[in-house]
Amino acid sequence: AVVSTQSGHYGRGNLSCEDIKNGTDNLMSNIKARYDKIAALQPNELEKCLDFLKETHREFDTMSGFYEFPSQVSPDDKIRDASVEAEKSLSKFTVEMNSRKDVFDVVCSYNDTITPPTAESKRLIARVIRDGKRAGLHLDKEKRDGVKDINTRISELQIQFQKNMNDDKTCLFFSHDELNGVPQEFLKGLDQNEEGKYKVTMQYPLLYPVLKQCSIEATRRKLLITRYSMCKDSNTEILEELVKLRHKKAALLGYDTHADFVLDARMARTKSNVKAFLEDMVAKMKSPLKKEFEGFLKLKEEECEKNKEEYSGVVEPWDIYHFMQITEKQQYSVDNELLKEYFPMKRVTEGLLRIYQDIFNLRYFVNELWHFLFDPYCITHASNCYCV
Repeated sequence: AVVSTQSGHYGRGNLSCEDIKNGTDNLMSNIKARYDKIAALQPNELEKCLDFLKETHREFDTMSGFYEFPSQVSPDDKIRDASVEAEKSLSKFTVEMNSRKDVFDVVCSYNDTITPPTAESKRLIARVIRDGKRAGLHLDKEKRDGVKDINTRISELQIQFQKNMNDDKTCLFFSHDELNGVPQEFLKGLDQNEEGKYKVTMQYPLLYPVLKQCSIEATRRKLLITRYSMCKDSNTEILEELVKLRHKKAALLGYDTHADFVLDARMARTKSNVKAFLEDMVAKMKSPLKKEFEGFLKLKEEECEKNKEEYSGVVEPWDIYHFMQITEKQQYSVDNELLKEYFPMKRVTEGLLRIYQDIFNLRYFVNELWHFLFDPYCITHASNCYCV
């Protein structure tokens, strides 16, 4: 994990619950004060707006991650819960700050009267104005408040959705025969129960290697269905509410659908462009895909016969990763297990960091170890050693 750091304990992963709470409160207080300064600018002080904006975005974008990150990686339940609470507070705070019409009006005045000095500055001002309009700040107060309330609720639901997924401890146990094809080295890293069966969690580092390499269709099927069913009861309700809220918000902002709202800020811009792109891609891929799936079916038939499993004659979702890997190995001599020997983690990490150091004029230093699964780094500017 590459963890940027600015000062004190912020660069370390061993934040206490109190550190997270106090740090979050202080950050919000500082950012609010910065926004208040922008809102208070007089017409003859507008040139200060750009620097204030840059500092505000830099501080919040950098520091907020320190308090939200432990929710994803900390082995301590209390730290994760404290981080989730920080994420909730920061998310609600973000909605509040993004809904400030006084700040939006000052930025618009700056844009109308002053030419930003650089292309980057021009882009920043344009994005702030664009995002302000997407928060409804150009609308009347009733609609602005409606959009703000919806954004607050959407934020709460998204955080709860992710927390449900993070807290889910679903796992399955399989015998050695049920994991036929999975390399022995991989199996050695799995926990076993009293019956000697191997524990496979729904997390990416364990799930996908098994889906790719296990030759038993029943195992792959059970794994993928279980993965896609995680938090089904709790998160289905959240998704249903999110769909309604997103549609309501789009209508308030003058869009026909949520898709129109999302695409308006993306390169595709419109649904018709997306549809044309997808239809063109499907037309071009139809023939190669048919040929590839025919190959998958042949491999599947052979494998089912060998394993004495019933052959369905259909390429199922849980088959794709597995037969893609076999095809790569048989037809193109690509063996990912052999490739790993040439790309050890230490060498790859050092190489990647070296590239980023050169591109962005940064330096990386190994920071204090806070968990055996992570190698944290301190990131500094190469020119002045200022921690970023």
